[in-house]
Amino acid sequence: MDLRAAERGDADAIGGLVVRAWHASFRGVVADDAVDAQDPERHAACFRDALPSRHPFTTLVAVEGGAVAGFVHIGAGRDGDTGGLPEVWGCYVDPDHHRRGVGRALMGAAAEVIGPSPATLWTLRDAADTRRFYEALGWRPDGAAKTVPVAGHRLAHVRYRKPAS
Repeated sequence: MDLRAAERGDADAIGGLVVRAWHASFRGVVADDAVDAQDPERHAACFRDALPSRHPFTTLVAVEGGAVAGFVHIGAGRDGDTGGLPEVWGCYVDPDHHRRGVGRALMGAAAEVIGPSPATLWTLRDAADTRRFYEALGWRPDGAAKTVPVAGHRLAHVRYRKPAS
């Protein structure tokens, strides 16, 4: 597996990967129509506009066998109460690569980008496997919560924080 900066040509692979990850990880956690509403083209379009990354954003992909196996997107924090801490905006792994170290490698690369600073990320409150993954890497819930509208549903999220290293 190789880790590298994401390129504009990775956008379609990233868009499809997000949808596959939602289907594998969040079906049964959130309403089916919220999962089914995930659109690979919409996700790809966002990354087409964002790639290649420009400061303060960094998008890295894990590539295995010539295919994108996962990605992590790091950027400026979006929350006014964190004092501008960096934020992991998303980390997704293709279901065919789950439990093979891809997510751990991507989050390790994200930690290198972030450096010694504390950082935050948001995840679905009810996604127990995802939360266990972040906690195994030393991230901890910091007490913040919000809801995000997806396909007519309000999905509960919790914020995690990585301490300074």
